[in-house]
Amino acid sequence: MGKKETILRRMEGRNMIKFGSLRVNSVRGSKTESMEHFLMKAKLCKLIMDKGYEFITEAIFEKSVNMKSEYRRADIFITDNFTVIEVYNKEKQESIEKKRKYYKNKNLNFYAISTEADDNEIYNLARCL
Repeated sequence: MGKKETILRRMEGRNMIKFGSLRVNSVRGSKTESMEHFLMKAKLCKLIMDKGYEFITEAIFEKSVNMKSEYRRADIFITDNFTVIEVYNKEKQESIEKKRKYYKNKNLNFYAISTEADDNEIYNLARCL
């Protein structure tokens, strides 16, 4: 992808995000998330940044006209390739599948990774991006 196409793609990705949560290439956390969750996000963001991609953490997606559901917050959203990464710890599989379906309906790629994933799993995910 050329420089112009990359810029346009990133702008399109940014336009999906609620303005207040739009902090680019910054790892954000909250008081309620575990240290393991935050550190996994940080590791993934470093790998994403090393690939030259732009990311937004704790990205809140705008509601579309047709969607009646609440806002969704993605752990990591990569604007270059419209990919959402969900980091989970004790979350039930049905919750992960619900998120997968939500993001698929928005034509976004979706990956989920456990806070207990080893380095091999982390690097395999990074290669897919």
